[in-house]
Amino acid sequence: MNHPSSPKDRAVEHLIDFLEAAVHQILYLRAVYPADLFERKKLYGIPVMQSRHPDLNEYIIQVLKSLQPHIGRDEVEEIAVVLKDRDGVPCERFCFQMCAVDGAADELGQDVVEEGLRSLLRKVCVADTALAAPLEGCTFIVVAVSNTIPKDLKDRWETVRKDDAHEVPAATLIPLRTTSVGGRVLSVTVAQRKSIGLVLPLPS
Repeated sequence: MNHPSSPKDRAVEHLIDFLEAAVHQILYLRAVYPADLFERKKLYGIPVMQSRHPDLNEYIIQVLKSLQPHIGRDEVEEIAVVLKDRDGVPCERFCFQMCAVDGAADELGQDVVEEGLRSLLRKVCVADTALAAPLEGCTFIVVAVSNTIPKDLKDRWETVRKDDAHEVPAATLIPLRTTSVGGRVLSVTVAQRKSIGLVLPLPS
């Protein structure tokens, strides 16, 4: 028998949808894959670019779905998309930090959740205006920072020390936006290696 999901569960489902769209948009903006691999979609009324490659799409959604129950239990502190140069050194790190807050039941309504995520997605979509031109030949990985190591993830994720979570050396930190969504405070920031070039302030 299927039980209706709670408002908190639905808020987490919306968060996964947002993160999926954000990962695709980052890969497009930073030219990790050719532009013609992507097609225009919309999420919460915001135009976003999504990969048309089924294997890449499946990889992204499976990574996020594996984290979904742990996000729901507030075991995940941040999720990051880390871009690495041809030498395998991190050069950019798009970080989505999340912190549960008490007394946030009024933030669990669908309209409120969607509006909060819409505001974050807008900033992700224009993040490249605050960054130097992307490096050629980059690859990417997804990193999750957790306050615990869930048993079901040990066989599917590489485990590293929390202070070695593929950080960008000598980075400039660019905050994109912080907002309260679905019982969590979400912060989106980008760390870019200073040697890449000039970093411009993001328009407000």
